[in-house]
Amino acid sequence: MSLSAGNKRWLCLIDAVVLFLFLGLVYAWSNFAGPLEAEFGWVRAETSLVFSLCMSFFCLGGLASGFLLRRHSPTPVLLLCAVCVPAGFVLASRVSSLAGLYAAYGVLVGFGIGLGYNCVISTLLKWFPEKPGFISGVVLLGFGWGGLVLGTLSSSMTSAFGWRFTFLCLGAAFAFLIVFSTLFIRNPPAASGPARSPASASGDGGSEMTAAQMLRRRSFWIYFCWTTLLAAAGLALLGHSSLLAGDMGGSPALASLLTGAVSVSNGSSRLIMGFLYDKIGRRKSMYAVSLGCSAAFLLILLALETRSLALLTAGYVCGGLSFGGIVPINSAVCHSFYGRENYAMNFSVITLHMLVSSFLGPMLAGGMQTLTGSFSGVAALMSLFGAVSFVLSSLLKKA
Repeated sequence: MSLSAGNKRWLCLIDAVVLFLFLGLVYAWSNFAGPLEAEFGWVRAETSLVFSLCMSFFCLGGLASGFLLRRHSPTPVLLLCAVCVPAGFVLASRVSSLAGLYAAYGVLVGFGIGLGYNCVISTLLKWFPEKPGFISGVVLLGFGWGGLVLGTLSSSMTSAFGWRFTFLCLGAAFAFLIVFSTLFIRNPPAASGPARSPASASGDGGSEMTAAQMLRRRSFWIYFCWTTLLAAAGLALLGHSSLLAGDMGGSPALASLLTGAVSVSNGSSRLIMGFLYDKIGRRKSMYAVSLGCSAAFLLILLALETRSLALLTAGYVCGGLSFGGIVPINSAVCHSFYGRENYAMNFSVITLHMLVSSFLGPMLAGGMQTLTGSFSGVAALMSLFGAVSFVLSSLLKKA
């Protein structure tokens, strides 16, 4: 690789991390839900649907990105992202109804972030084919930390200036940053980057498959169920972390800080698990994530019974570590099981699990909390999800 190409791939990585830091704000929805509930009198089940829709359209945006990247360079996909996300935030700043909020934040913001997410990570892995787990973890670190960095900032801005002004500022910031990123997020020249070894440390030598071929594999459906259950649990936690801390008597500042603990753990785990995937292999990595999910919600359940914010924090950290680990594993499994050639399309198909997870997790959690007045039943169910996913991990084989 020439020095010029080497510099370009590192610039691409740096820009991707910064961009994902902003795109990761989508995980901080619970910081906005409280002020909106207070102003309009909406209940938890209603505001939870915003997050569920956002995650669903995030998934559809990723699928659209996969189709577009088969025919176009990353630039037009990012420019479409630069239209959808800012437009969503600007329109959200003007809403006075749930339907408007669902359309603006749930549909436009979610779809736009999905476009950018799949476009960036698919392009980046073309520059670093030799370390799919680690590089996925590095760039997704930014996505996970976005909930803390921008979530805390946006929470402070909301308290000082109101949520409408905050949404306007976010729209402007996203427009500038995404357009700027088109200067760096480009496809590499042919044969750029070190060749990937025939078999990674995970033991999964990559073979090239189309999405249609992938969908006929038993391995795909077992993995799809695994990531669906764990993502549902993680999204339930992310969508309710700030609200749950407030329900337990925490101040808005403390609730935002605890939500940040989820984001820090979530982001850090993406790097840690990406590294571990390349070192200890796919199966052990999946076991760790599954057990972490069960442990996290058992800690949260105990925290609710004892009214302990310390136990709640421990549960949040454990849950963030578990949820964050899913994403680099998704990327690495897709890359190593089904190949590099059709990665963008295949990865977008794998992330269709969000269509199920976003309702099975935050929407179900919101409905259960509204009906029972407690998060305890949700915590017990999500802990069970972790146990089932552990069993699925043991069944997954490359077949």
